[in-house]
Amino acid sequence: MPTDPITCLAAPAAWLSDSLRDDSLRDDALHDDALFVDGARILSGWQLLVDGAAPTPASSHRTGASSASFTAACANPSLTITRRRVAEPMGGTEIITLANASDASITVTVSVLTEPSTSARIEATPPPSSTSARIEATRPPSSAPARMEATPPPSSARMEAAPLSASARFEAASPGPAAPLTWTAAVPPRGTWSAEVRITRTDIPSIARPKRFSTLRVTADDARLNALVRAGVQDLDALRRTRGPDAYYSTSSPTHLTLSPREALWAARLALPLGHDVAAGTLRLVADLLDAALAPLYAATLAEAIRWGMSPDAAPPVSLDLSAFGPPGLRLRAPGVITDLLDAAERHDYRLPPPADLDPSISSSDRPHACGAATAPAVLTALLGLDVDVPKGQITFDPLTPSPVGAFRIRGLKIADGLLDASVTSEGTLTVHNGPLGVTFHNADGSPARIA
Repeated sequence: MPTDPITCLAAPAAWLSDSLRDDSLRDDALHDDALFVDGARILSGWQLLVDGAAPTPASSHRTGASSASFTAACANPSLTITRRRVAEPMGGTEIITLANASDASITVTVSVLTEPSTSARIEATPPPSSTSARIEATRPPSSAPARMEATPPPSSARMEAAPLSASARFEAASPGPAAPLTWTAAVPPRGTWSAEVRITRTDIPSIARPKRFSTLRVTADDARLNALVRAGVQDLDALRRTRGPDAYYSTSSPTHLTLSPREALWAARLALPLGHDVAAGTLRLVADLLDAALAPLYAATLAEAIRWGMSPDAAPPVSLDLSAFGPPGLRLRAPGVITDLLDAAERHDYRLPPPADLDPSISSSDRPHACGAATAPAVLTALLGLDVDVPKGQITFDPLTPSPVGAFRIRGLKIADGLLDASVTSEGTLTVHNGPLGVTFHNADGSPARIA
């Protein structure tokens, strides 16, 4: 089983498991789970028990940048338990499902042990009931909220009125473990039983979950490239934050989901194939923070974003010479580099640290990392040998020959206000299927590119 932690990310929230990737199923696991929101740890413990015992882990995997699934076997061989976890900007939700493979009904006790901070609210649906915290909901005949009662009340918790859907809400009044959330679960023959637990930070203004922004995708003979691009695009969307009207990529999970000028500029530059709007926002946000060390990177990012179709008016005017800057020099086109990178991606669950030759001052300890995620679109640029110059109305291709990933096709790569759709055979023959208006397509020797 992989040893990297599973991180569910929806900036500014990150929900981490421990290095065993099934932390909440171990007997000693209460303090290994962590949920951070905007740098604050709002959950320090999370453990699931069935009839007082931790189920045996069977499998676990991420299902997206913000979601993961954990499966385990219960002591009763007819029961399996699945936990579907989703990070949300203000916290996270876990859905617990028991599945009964037998022809008889099975009744068990399901408990969740938590250790929330005082700035966290926990909501459970259906309302838990147990000897330590019996919670009942009475559904009224009108549209008024349900009436909640707790006998005795959960320790260190304040009960709130629940909505019509009948759920229990409470907030910790002091740090430390809260009373267990406990359900008596009657699982029907060949059926399932489910409960949902949501944790929300309550001491900051609400942050809405943004829509997905990116359209970039690839299909290659080497399926590892598909997985790397899918993970990188999803992670960049999950790392994307806004400050007023301006978007930027926050740095890394879990406690650096903030604006770090150097990392944000590098990530925005490498991720230009996803669109230049993040580059424009980042340049505006960082303009007032420039110093002698940061100015060259700022100038390079600005120059490259203009080549990709960003208006020069989109960033604040600065006195910088942009003529010396071209595409990022990442050595991705050197022999064997992309193959080595895909080997590393496979080992790291397709969440790469930032490239070692990018900038030695960038930390690589936390993942997902914006610069590591942005390596994925940069790889596609390298595979195509893509040189974009929208102001001159020209796009030039020089694909790697032979292709280190076999045949591949890239769709949804953003240039200016259009999308590029191009394919390359394993021998390196390029075909442009669609592209932005107002530009011409050329091969590296100056000849017109093949257009289908």
